[in-house]
Amino acid sequence: MSVTAIHRGEYERYQPDVSALPAAIREMASKVVFMRRKGDGIDFNDLRSEFIFDDTVSVAAELDGDNYQIVSASGGGMPAYVDGLHLFTVHGWAGPVELLVRQYIDGATLEVLPLPAVATVPDRISRRQFFLQLAIDDLTEAVTDWVETQPALVQIAFRESATFERADTMLQAGFAGLSFTAEQVDAFFTTAAQL
Repeated sequence: MSVTAIHRGEYERYQPDVSALPAAIREMASKVVFMRRKGDGIDFNDLRSEFIFDDTVSVAAELDGDNYQIVSASGGGMPAYVDGLHLFTVHGWAGPVELLVRQYIDGATLEVLPLPAVATVPDRISRRQFFLQLAIDDLTEAVTDWVETQPALVQIAFRESATFERADTMLQAGFAGLSFTAEQVDAFFTTAAQL
């Protein structure tokens, strides 16, 4: 995926001369971080309205050889923190801004890895998958022993089910009986679904 990255300059921190201003304003100014563009010294706040909008994604990057590596990113009209770094605005990016960090800008093109697929936990697995995963995790004996202590309906469901559903009450009770966390149950189902 390629998107456009426009270089907006290299910025540095500075403290403007406020000695002629009233004490209250001097006090306030001492708590503000002022940034100016290197070269022409223009204050960032005088420039930001030209290229930072509510839908703008901005990134701060440092020069790494011939390319720039992104070290911070911000969206929603908020600028990335640019002290000593180069500021770029990124156009055409639709993913979470956090995924831009550590990516490289080459000229006017930002090469970004595809968005990672969101792992979904299957809501059911086959009988075969269930029992194979029990064997892989060395749980067959523990599960069989637990099932034998349960009422007849649980034992029948365990022996006769064609599929095992993640949300099934009896199955949840079995995993709880083995002290599985919700994350461990998810991992069991996710791994078993690949068998």
